[in-house]
Amino acid sequence: MTIRRRDETEARAGGFDAKLEEAFDWLAENVRMVLAGLGVVLLMGAVAAGVYEFRSRRDEKAQFALAKVEVGFARAMGSASQDFLISEPANEEQALKGRQEALGRFEAVVLEFRDSRAAEVASVRAAEMEVGLERWSDAEQRLTQLSEKLGADDALRAVALRLLGYAQEQQGRFLEAGESYAAAAKVKGYPARGTLLIAAGASFARGGTNDRAMLAFQEALSADPELAEQQGIVERLAELAEAGN
Repeated sequence: MTIRRRDETEARAGGFDAKLEEAFDWLAENVRMVLAGLGVVLLMGAVAAGVYEFRSRRDEKAQFALAKVEVGFARAMGSASQDFLISEPANEEQALKGRQEALGRFEAVVLEFRDSRAAEVASVRAAEMEVGLERWSDAEQRLTQLSEKLGADDALRAVALRLLGYAQEQQGRFLEAGESYAAAAKVKGYPARGTLLIAAGASFARGGTNDRAMLAFQEALSADPELAEQQGIVERLAELAEAGN
């Protein structure tokens, strides 16, 4: 299964993988390329919030270990290690094997470098692999635990909640998905609130909770008027209001 954002929320999930060259010096200079798997907007938001901090030798080792897993995953999927986005291979077995192997390696980073930022990012990446493999309960448990651990204004918490919302949405649990997207939108350290609010509104609407959908869409209009206009949110609000009469 390819992780792709429908977009109301954008071309999905994963469709997003940032890759690195193998030299650590190159990695340090191109840190934005490490964050992978959660989309260009997620990537930029996380970087802007200071997701990667090189504070100690252990942190550097953890970052390098994570980078090596990313490079290996890119190659396993048939992409070049420097590609910003990973293409889905036509061979389903190749994709399955690539995600399975990457899952184990991301988990190894989490275990070896506990309490490091790299381990937190690796945990999100592991959850993304689980979503791609349709291991829904494992992904949800991992993402829930991580979101509870991270600070309320940590951009990575929004990333985790957004992926959690996607997993719930793919299982048809639209109200839960809406709640997860809405919670992600409350993270002050994450800049793309409009996208999350639109995703929340769309999920609430699909779940039949029109009042919550309208509230989310109205917040999206305030948070990002340009995006809301592009996504036809004013028209959607009118449709929901008419449906409620």
